[in-house]
Amino acid sequence: LEIVPDWMQIVGKLSPITWAMTGFQDIITRGWGITAVLPEVGVLLGFTAVFLAIGVYRFRYE
Repeated sequence: LEIVPDWMQIVGKLSPITWAMTGFQDIITRGWGITAVLPEVGVLLGFTAVFLAIGVYRFRYE
């Protein structure tokens, strides 16, 4: 994500894939532990909560 223009970096941070891959990369290549990637896990849980709420709302009222 570091090699793309600034506006694409912003768009990339809106994707859950970016956060997941950053966490995987930190664990696998850098040898970091689970506690080091808790910010990424938190963001992914936030994505989960938002998309779950949207899904429940849309399923219930269609």
